[in-house]
Amino acid sequence: MSLKGRITARTRKEPPRAAIDRSGIRDLSECPTILELSDFVLHYGVTHVQSDQLRKRRLLAVRCLVPNWRKLENMLTHFPQAVPEIPVSNVEKAAEYYVNVLGFHFDWGNDQGGIGGISQGECRMFLTNAPFCQHYGNGGTVVVWLNLNSKQEVDKLYHRWREAGAKILAGPEDKPWHLREFRVADLDGNQLRVFYDFSRELQQEQA
Repeated sequence: MSLKGRITARTRKEPPRAAIDRSGIRDLSECPTILELSDFVLHYGVTHVQSDQLRKRRLLAVRCLVPNWRKLENMLTHFPQAVPEIPVSNVEKAAEYYVNVLGFHFDWGNDQGGIGGISQGECRMFLTNAPFCQHYGNGGTVVVWLNLNSKQEVDKLYHRWREAGAKILAGPEDKPWHLREFRVADLDGNQLRVFYDFSRELQQEQA
């Protein structure tokens, strides 16, 4: 069969009825997109897709081609703040440093149980010892980023932690990647990287 004949044969194929039934749409010309329908167009031909709809109806295309689109539509999209897990050699000794030096609260747990929770404001973290980590296949030191609301907050926290005896790794500095940040370590070599992103302020100044 010639190339022209193969193309003609493709354009005469009917789209799968299941695709229409899943979407609740009875006309696949209402179901175009730019990327999601590329394979669809190649297989069933351009007669089922209108060019103006390619630009306007991406969501309907996904409804046609993705069986679980209703589940995706209802999926939670506003996640709570993440809770980092920090590996330590001893939960209670580590917690003592986080409380007395960095100003956290020790909320629960102990070294015997292998895990403990600390918090400060909206920040929550878990401290876990080696047996606990090994059971779940975790290990190694980690870096936790703390996002503050201004350069002033970054500097203020730095001075407070330094005066309390924190293990300072690097003082506050404006980085080329538009973060003002400093770094401290805990007793086990994990790092807290405190920063503020001032890129938006630069954009406003340049506007």
